[in-house]
Amino acid sequence: MSNSSTKFIEAVKLFNDCFYWDAIEAFQDALSDGLEDMYVDDCFLNIGISYMQLNLYLEAEEYFNKSIEAAKTSGDHIDSEGSIVGKTSDRAKLGLIRVSLAKNQLDEAKNLLEEIRDSESYIKSDGKDISIYEIASDEINLAESNDLKH
Repeated sequence: MSNSSTKFIEAVKLFNDCFYWDAIEAFQDALSDGLEDMYVDDCFLNIGISYMQLNLYLEAEEYFNKSIEAAKTSGDHIDSEGSIVGKTSDRAKLGLIRVSLAKNQLDEAKNLLEEIRDSESYIKSDGKDISIYEIASDEINLAESNDLKH
């Protein structure tokens, strides 16, 4: 196993244990060590999610966009392990929708929602498969109803 792959696995462990600052650093180390193309989009996605967890939305947005770009060259493979099944780019677009909602940019969130309308990506929760589109749509509807209350 290459050094960059080892660093990537360590980064995933840190990420899964919610050590987001350490995970970001480890993912960046894996990237600068020449991580294989097929993992670069996932690496960027996990950095973006880590920044979201730290409420650093501009940084998260940057890495979600990098993930989408990297997925174009890596083939945007479908992850099927764990509770999230689907394309990395779909998950990154869900992240961008959440960033847009955090920035109170409802129109941008709705535009991104259209990009994942026909997505086959989903999350397994309580024995059910919930589409990424449905999750994003529910979050946008909630944001809209909260805006109407204020």
